[in-house]
Amino acid sequence: MELGPSQPSPAPESPQLPPAMPPAMPPVIPPVVLPIELPIDQLSQLEYSDPFASPSPPLAPQMPPAPIPTPAPVPAPVMLALPPLATYSTKEALFKAIQQWSKDRGYAFVIQRSKVRNGRQKVYYVCDRWPKAQIPSSERSRITQSRGTGCLFSILGVNTPSLGWEVRYRPEGRCNTHNHPPSQSPAAHPSHRQLSIKAQATTKSLFLAGK
Repeated sequence: MELGPSQPSPAPESPQLPPAMPPAMPPVIPPVVLPIELPIDQLSQLEYSDPFASPSPPLAPQMPPAPIPTPAPVPAPVMLALPPLATYSTKEALFKAIQQWSKDRGYAFVIQRSKVRNGRQKVYYVCDRWPKAQIPSSERSRITQSRGTGCLFSILGVNTPSLGWEVRYRPEGRCNTHNHPPSQSPAAHPSHRQLSIKAQATTKSLFLAGK
């Protein structure tokens, strides 16, 4: 018996795999909320704040304090300056005023000379360092320091019929400046060391009274 061509045997069926599962998602961990630390004063405000109250307006910016004004410095007396032009009722009042002026500015006045013309008296008040000491040659070996510098600084005191005694400047420019520095102390001038007439009388009365 003839056998026909052999039929190929069917391929075996491959086993079916289960469908692939999607990858598992990692579990979602909620974030940890940490409590906010507030200062005590803010906590008290939150605790007792009214939820229905309107918010407070923002604070105005702090302005820096206004600077304290510094008082202007008092100008010091201009040393060796001319006394101001002024009038006085008497010659004594004039001399007292210019002497006080010079005392505060490092020099002193003395009376050089006085003359009368047309019934009006004129007094020359000069710097007390105006004389220039003339020392004989025989005494130059034992010369001592002299205060005189030949200073030409001077003013006039003029008796006027209507204004009393008036301070005037001399027209020569050399009479308006000194040729020496100011003194360090009023004690350097004999005229500033002298007591006034009233003080002399008081001192004399106290001496006579034995006090």
